Parts: sequence; structure tokens; C-alpha cells
Amino acid sequence: MSWFNKAKEKIFNTSSRRSGGFNTKEALIIIEIYVILDRLADDWSENKYKDKLDTTNNDTAILYKFEDGKTVEVSDGYLIYNNLKEVKKFTFGRDVCEAILTNFSTIADQIKNGKAKERKRSFNHTKKDTYNTLLETIEIRKTQLSKMDFDDPDRKMLENELEVVNEKATSMKLKYNF
Repeated sequence: MSWFNKAKEKIFNTSSRRSGGFNTKEALIIIEIYVILDRLADDWSENKYKDKLDTTNNDTAILYKFEDGKTVEVSDGYLIYNNLKEVKKFTFGRDVCEAILTNFSTIADQIKNGKAKERKRSFNHTKKDTYNTLLETIEIRKTQLSKMDFDDPDRKMLENELEVVNEKATSMKLKYNF
């Protein structure tokens, strides 16, 4: 998706002008930023939900929430990426930040114009206990299989059960929006 092409171009031009070229570390950072921006564009195009964008904490900061829980925050020359293992902070010039914020404005406009869906919540669903039991069974079977020898006669039975339980949990997750 080419949403962030203008931002990428500004990042590339600013970095190469400033240093007279790239060293390996700068190139890796630029690639990492490109990957984050591409992931964000892909995530939005596949999952257009109203709760993805948040500006409530700060008027000048915009927080984007990925489906897998990771976040990107952009404000005042910074892009902060939380990948749930570590938080990375990238510093930009104002022009690069504005180019990135333009894309966030596009997402905000789509939300405002009704092109984003409301997420269906299922907090007290009657099937939630069954779903949680399936998840527990999956973890137990994975643990059992990891401790079992590959030539154990019961291994195939556990693998089949794990596959069936996994499919059932996935189907419930999609059907009931857990």
C-alpha cells in the first residue's frame, strides 16, 4: 500500500542530505520505519475499526492500535513504536512528521465519514466459558506434545485432538467475536 510513500520519501531525503549518504545503522533504522508504516497501512486496510485511532491522551499526539496489541504513536517529531517486547522511539523533522500525520488524518476522516466499523463486543457471551476451556486445552496439549517423544504411540492422537480443538476455537472466535 502506498499511503506512506510521501513520508518515506521525506525520511529518505532528509537522512541522505543530512549525512551525505547512509551508514548501515541509518539504513536499518529507515527500513524498520518503512516496515512499521507498511504494517500500519496494511492493518488499517484489513481492519477498519473506529477504536484503532486514539487522540484522547494528548491533542498533539495520535495513537494507532494494531489488531495484535502493538501501537504506534506520533507526536511533535517523534514516532514511538511499542511492539509489546520493547518501545522504540524515532525522532524526525517537522516535515517528515507532517507527512506521517497526513496519513493519520486520512484514517481519522474515514472514521468520521462512517467508513470504519464499530467493533462487536462479547463480554458476557454464553459461549465464552467454552471458548476459554478450548484455549486451556490447546495449551495443555501443546505442553504434553512438547514433552512427548516423537515415536510415542499416543502422539498422533494428541496431535489430532490439538488440531480439532484449534479449529473449533478459531471458528468460535470468528463466529462470536471473542
